[in-house]
Amino acid sequence: MSAANYPNPILLFTLQEEGGLSNLAGDPGGLTKWGITHLTYNDWRAKQGLPVQSVAKMTMAECAAIYASGYWATIAGDHIRSGIDLCVFDDGVNAGPGAAVRLLAKCGGDTGDVSALIERFCSGRIAFLRGLQGGKLWARFGSGWGGRVGRCQALALKMAFGSIAAVPDSPAAQMTITSTIANHAVNANAQAKTARNQGAATVTAHAGAGVVVQQQQLPLWVFFLILASVAIAGFFFWWRSANHSARGAALLKEAQGVIHGL
Repeated sequence: MSAANYPNPILLFTLQEEGGLSNLAGDPGGLTKWGITHLTYNDWRAKQGLPVQSVAKMTMAECAAIYASGYWATIAGDHIRSGIDLCVFDDGVNAGPGAAVRLLAKCGGDTGDVSALIERFCSGRIAFLRGLQGGKLWARFGSGWGGRVGRCQALALKMAFGSIAAVPDSPAAQMTITSTIANHAVNANAQAKTARNQGAATVTAHAGAGVVVQQQQLPLWVFFLILASVAIAGFFFWWRSANHSARGAALLKEAQGVIHGL
């Protein structure tokens, strides 16, 4: 179990990814500080008998208390294996702790091979984020989200293998971690390639249908309908490819970092 992983490195990772005060256009969270929205902050303050105030005034002590009670305790982080705990916590900050717990259950729970579970969970996280608001949020924030999931996945693997290695800092253990992260990067990039190939096949099939329409001299509106479906299908599969490419690039960068540190 992983009580020793919180707050360091888990909370520190999330705080680094979230950054400070932000109010990005299109972000449904609105004004946010250290990943905590104005609404979440004042819900917590109300429970403490405190008046409403801007999240911009939130202290780090308040932030830490909110994450400890509203996120780490909610996911029962102390009882999740090392590495998996980071994945679930950071996803909980992104998507809500309830959604993160459900995703872990969908992946089969915290059992079995830890490396495979981390990969399933992070792939599932990408799929969930991709579907928010019909993909509108991913179109704006997807590249950053994909990179964050990749960095989370890499650190989760380091944590998982570090907790089970006899000598976590030994060259042998570090090479095992590097190899595993690199394999995860290969898998993410393979998913991206599959999406690209599906897109190419779909576009080719629809283009062939357009030729048939021309040959049979069917109504012009049918031809334009096919052109529109080509564009939509091509964008969908490019979009899926980009999701996994960002994650794969982040994983590969982390693997190279471990190698350079040896």
